[in-house]
Parts: sequence; C-alpha cells; structure tokens
Amino acid sequence: MTKKSVSFTSILGILLCAAILLIQPIGAAFSQGHEAMVSDLDAETLALIAQIRGEIAAFHDVNNAIDAGFNPMLDCVSDDVEGGMGQHYVNAELVADGIADPLRPEALVYEPREDGSLILVAVDYLVPLALWTEADPPALFGQTFHENVKITAEYPEAKPGWILHLWIGTHNPNGIFTDYNPTVFCPGTASP
Repeated sequence: MTKKSVSFTSILGILLCAAILLIQPIGAAFSQGHEAMVSDLDAETLALIAQIRGEIAAFHDVNNAIDAGFNPMLDCVSDDVEGGMGQHYVNAELVADGIADPLRPEALVYEPREDGSLILVAVDYLVPLALWTEADPPALFGQTFHENVKITAEYPEAKPGWILHLWIGTHNPNGIFTDYNPTVFCPGTASP
C-alpha cells in the first residue's frame, strides 16, 4: 500500500465518520440499546427512530405537547446513583388505549433547566399492566418493556405498567433504552 492510498483511506474514513455525526443527532450516533450502541441496531430500527424524531419534532416546544394532550405527571424523576429521567408529560388518552405504538409514545420526557425552560430529552412508552392481555410483555425496537416497579414504589400515584424509554433528544451513555440518564438532572438534585 502506498502513502497516497493510506492517506486517501484515512481521509475517507474521517469524512465518513463526520457524515454520520452530521446526519444523526449526537445521542443516536453514540449510544443505543439498553447497553447497546448504534452499530447493534438494524437499519429498520434506525429508520423507525428517525421517523419518531420527525413525529415528535413539534413537541420540543412543551406548549405544543400540552395542546396535544400531554400533561405533567410526577415530580422531575431522578435517582442519586443512576441519574435523572426528567419531567414526564403524559397523554392519558394514549395510555388508556393499552397499545405499544412506536410512533405514538405515551409520555414525553423533558429535562428542566435552572432558568425554567424544558428540553425534550426522551420519550417513554407506557402500557398499564391492567390493559396488557398478552402473556409476554410488550416489545418495541427489539427491546422488551419492563415493569415500572421502582417508580411505583417511589410515587404511589403512578400505576403499575410496562415501560420503555427511548433517549432520542440527548445522549445517554448508558444506552438509548435505559430508564435513567447520568447526564440528565433535576433542579435542586445532586449529580450521581
């Protein structure tokens, strides 16, 4: 291999990486799955996640979310060890349908900022246990939902349900489908 071909190959690799970062938001480029990375997700899942981003784009403005039926629920959720989730805005009508539809997340999750603004960081899929009649938990994106045991223990007003987070508005170093994000904080809480 000549110096010229090595340099061309190196430059081509750098340009390819830069193109990937420009096409995808940072969170999508660096973390995916409960602990998986973007390379672990198939093209169909990546395309679906891109479609979801488009479907929720208007909800970056929380007033649009409120107009669409999403209302604040619980306090800003955080854990001293695992990090934060944020402030959930839940659409009761979508929760009540008992359906896990990737294009219609039941909750939008915002990170409150010290200045009072809210940043859309994730969506949350919620299916009440009482409405799910299948033997196995629901699944989306090749990920099985899990029970919200920790949340119902801490927040009695939360009903038992199957949940799955999708961190599509901010990078989660623990994976795109994990519940908590160590980079998300609630005002007045210490970082993990």
